[in-house]
Amino acid sequence: MPMDGHYSLQRYADPQEHAAGLLNFNQHYVQVDSGFFGGALMQADLGGLCVYRESVDRRIVQHSHLDARCVALGWGVRGGPAGGGPRQVIATASGVLRGGEDWMFQLKPGIELCGITMPADEFDRLAEALGLRGAGTHYAMIRPGPRPLANLQWGLAEVERQAPRMASPEVRASLREHLLEAVFQAYHDGQQQARPDVTHLSHQQIVRCSQALALDRAERPPSVLELCAALRVSRRTLQNSFVNVLGQPPSTYLRCLRLGRVRRLLRTTPASTLSVGDAGARWGFFHLGHFAADYRRLFGELPSQTARAVG
Repeated sequence: MPMDGHYSLQRYADPQEHAAGLLNFNQHYVQVDSGFFGGALMQADLGGLCVYRESVDRRIVQHSHLDARCVALGWGVRGGPAGGGPRQVIATASGVLRGGEDWMFQLKPGIELCGITMPADEFDRLAEALGLRGAGTHYAMIRPGPRPLANLQWGLAEVERQAPRMASPEVRASLREHLLEAVFQAYHDGQQQARPDVTHLSHQQIVRCSQALALDRAERPPSVLELCAALRVSRRTLQNSFVNVLGQPPSTYLRCLRLGRVRRLLRTTPASTLSVGDAGARWGFFHLGHFAADYRRLFGELPSQTARAVG
């Protein structure tokens, strides 16, 4: 629910609408768990420093592109409202991402993804002044200790507590100052481990190229063998890349990707302009019975039951 233009708490029933709600990111979410989707997104804008916390009740794959003018710090939290019990920070999920590069990862039920984005020029100026190494890399895993992560978590909780007072410039400035200090405390604490994971980055590249090929040939999606030939990798390497990055084999994920595109097409196109069969055919589903069964298994409803845009 928007408050004073500086704070919002939104709930979503569609993964793409959820993806579009996050400031400073251009994203696509692919649902890979069966059932109706539900997502929650809290975010606040503190004078260009933006904070967010998001959760979902179905496993999704996030394909994110951060604005080139930004730097982001992200971390995972286990528990909370979706998972039950107290929140527990997952230190191994922390990372710094520089804008202009794509990144893919999973978000699962029971995990909250938290993050802070800020202008890259401000980040670079402060990093240089503090003598931080590795601040110019596009992506770096960091493993800060419990104290910096606790400070970040406290800052996000304070943003939510202060939501009714967010119209006050003094409140926003105070929150910004605390979170800015927490960001650099976390980065400084984890800079010894701030080196790119080469294996994971290579797997990411294979997955991204596979997805691009699949989307480029919507009506005739490439087979696993064709992907291997196009990328010049073995079937085992392709399989390992998808399992490492997304937790599932390529055939399963790419089917979920295409089914998600059909659902988005149905939700944004009036029934009078596009039939369910034609929407499925656009994304390579030509057997209506099999398509409807797969669609229902993933989204919990038949394609004919999906809400359509008003003509």
